[in-house]
Amino acid sequence: MAQDTWENGQSGPSTWARRSAQYGMLLLVLAGVILFYAWTARLFEAAPLTRTYNQEKKSYNMLVDAWFQGQLHLPFAPPEGIYSFEDVWNSPDHVKLRRTYWDISLYKGKFYPYFGVTPALLLYAPVRLLKLGFMTDRLAAFIFCVLTLLGALACVRWVARAAGLQPPLWMQAAAIAAVGLCGAAPFFLRVTAVYQVAISCGVCFSIWSVYWFVSGSLAERPVRWRLFACSLCFGLAVAARPTQILWAPLLVLATCLLWRWYRMQAPSASTRRFAIGAFAATWLPAGVLGLAVAGYNHARFDSPFEFGTSFQLTLERQSHIQFSFGAFWPSLYLYLWHPFKMTRDFPFYAVHTQYGLSVPRGLHVEPVAGLFRISPFLLLLFLAPLLFLSRPQHASGAPPRPQYSAAWFIAYLMATAVAGLLLVILVAVYHIVTMRYLLDFTPVLCVAAVCIWFHADALLAGRRCLRRASRAGVLAVLVYSVAANLGLSIMGCGSVRCQDFDRLRAALHVPRNLVAALLGQRHAVFTPARAGEVRAAMLDRVARGEAKKREIVKDALWLLDLWVEELTPAQSRIYLLFQCDRPIALEHSIYIHGRAIPGNEHMLPADRQAHGFMNWDFPMPFPPTTQWHTQGQVLLTQLVAPCAPLGEIRVGLFRPGKVYGRGLVLKSGDFHVAPR
Repeated sequence: MAQDTWENGQSGPSTWARRSAQYGMLLLVLAGVILFYAWTARLFEAAPLTRTYNQEKKSYNMLVDAWFQGQLHLPFAPPEGIYSFEDVWNSPDHVKLRRTYWDISLYKGKFYPYFGVTPALLLYAPVRLLKLGFMTDRLAAFIFCVLTLLGALACVRWVARAAGLQPPLWMQAAAIAAVGLCGAAPFFLRVTAVYQVAISCGVCFSIWSVYWFVSGSLAERPVRWRLFACSLCFGLAVAARPTQILWAPLLVLATCLLWRWYRMQAPSASTRRFAIGAFAATWLPAGVLGLAVAGYNHARFDSPFEFGTSFQLTLERQSHIQFSFGAFWPSLYLYLWHPFKMTRDFPFYAVHTQYGLSVPRGLHVEPVAGLFRISPFLLLLFLAPLLFLSRPQHASGAPPRPQYSAAWFIAYLMATAVAGLLLVILVAVYHIVTMRYLLDFTPVLCVAAVCIWFHADALLAGRRCLRRASRAGVLAVLVYSVAANLGLSIMGCGSVRCQDFDRLRAALHVPRNLVAALLGQRHAVFTPARAGEVRAAMLDRVARGEAKKREIVKDALWLLDLWVEELTPAQSRIYLLFQCDRPIALEHSIYIHGRAIPGNEHMLPADRQAHGFMNWDFPMPFPPTTQWHTQGQVLLTQLVAPCAPLGEIRVGLFRPGKVYGRGLVLKSGDFHVAPR
């Protein structure tokens, strides 16, 4: 990116030392971004590779188990009497069955995952074959997100070198932060599961497919091995996440550019052989992988184009979902412009589900913040058409390389077209709005925004005052974007883990309530500074008899105390203090239902108003570092409910296929409510 970093020229001892120092500084920034990825993905809390894994029915480890047993279906069977997908929906217990086997495909009496096989093939199976243990979803998502970051930076570097752009060192470092921290990855990695693994894997291979395309097709002479890598990465991306088929125009465009190059060459046998080899490298890997995926689908569902979504056990029958124009504009608004919420408490950012617009029936909306609200740095994308009016000059006075216009134009078209198409596909197929889908298209948008910034800065080279003002403005917007993404990453979807949250707050010496600290005021409500104070206060209430010990499961699990804090008129934070009196198997989970006070059901998120209550499930152990199965363990957990006030809370214990007892029901008078 810098003159000595991205510019080929004569190198002497001083140049080499300066270049090494620059690379060292850039690697330091890159290492900081990767370390934050590792922290937010919780890789430091437990061993990334485990010797055991939770028998979660949609885990890639279960798929690897099936492969090792010589079968394609998951190694467990549905209940007796359930053979087909329709049997589930015709069963009187269809809600319980869908909950137990959530997001699995049932076809002819066998269960299949509908997630792509690439992660299992490239990560989970090799770890098992090497006898290293079991790959965890958090480590897999982290690896793919880091590779996505490296691929995006490789794209930026190639475009900048092709254009002869020479941004200063601080802009290079800022670009690394922009690509790494403004592309939804921090929030995405906060809670990792099989969904995040499939998405991050597809995005990872898509971004590398883009890099191999531009570096292989837009060179002075096509590079066959790069075209082969482009095709291979594209095939792996589709095998991981079928929606990545939207990158298919890459291969078509590479073919057109290759044909143009061939027509411009003098006819000869060697040129013809080279062109045929390049055409084969462009299409053969993707074609072979496409046939393999089609055969895999046919072996499972008797159709080469069926990935399992038609037989997926989820909220509603996926085969009945139809495209809805009424859902397009709300989804577009939620993904791109829905605001997040500033709070008094660290980390001062939060997503919420109060949308301020009419959400169509059937559209499931999770807590979300609009992309341009949390990353206004990406608004630079709208400057792209203006940049083609003139070209920046090389520092040596030479004009840019001829392939610059094509590279820049293609990068911008890809960024905008893929974003728009993915929005339509997500609305039409999934009928769900969730922040994890932002990762599908934000990395390429970050690449385009950074390249536009470099280009615009080069255009202002002769206007010193205007250039300084623009740099200061863009840098301020970038700092805001990074702060918003980091804050939302720490907060997550609202269920902040006390350990992460307070450990970071204490390390940074940030007051829990910054506004109150600046004004020299104390909290008027129950907002303890640390999780330990919360637990001490609640245990003290139990000891004094102000909160009695309530049994959830006989001789096993108790609720010591429950405290509700009203944050806003539409949000509450619930603290629960549990105690285990005997070991409980790790596959158990705690469910919590929060019911609104009669008459306030409209305050629930739109997708829950028909049900009248919210639902949370906490796997055992929760958090993963806590040993729930240890006898006598006492644990405080908390969650943020997008509804206030709550009139009833039900707490119980379950595992797939079985619920223990009828659950502990607490009315509004049975627990303490701290007013705002």
